[in-house]
Amino acid sequence: MLTETRPELSGSHMQQRLDVWWLVAVGSVVLSVLAASIFSPDMVTGSNQEHLPMAGMIDWLWGLIAIGYLAFARGVRSDPSFGIAVAILWLAVAVTSIAAPEMVTGTDPTRIPIAVFIAPVVGCLATGFIALAAVRRRD
Repeated sequence: MLTETRPELSGSHMQQRLDVWWLVAVGSVVLSVLAASIFSPDMVTGSNQEHLPMAGMIDWLWGLIAIGYLAFARGVRSDPSFGIAVAILWLAVAVTSIAAPEMVTGTDPTRIPIAVFIAPVVGCLATGFIALAAVRRRD
């Protein structure tokens, strides 16, 4: 009589399954920063209307800091809510950076995309809190 045995998840298989949500979180940060860098409006200043792609210049720094926060949560037993929360957060960061209105001043006019400066900072801080919550749940 043949008995069918079901192999139990070993530590490495369990770790691979759990790392999927961590990879979703990191991938969402990278894709959000990439989308914001490409599609966000430029800051336009001066009488010659020079364009300065601020999102392409500063969003990468905040994205790397957010990934650093996520590195603290790597290996923590996380459920799908961890990756989904970070993905939704950084989707909101990208949409806000791209679609928020610009501040227009002066007669030239100078256009300043305020959301490009604020959204990645808020996303980075919120990512830190999500990672901290995941680490605290482990304890």
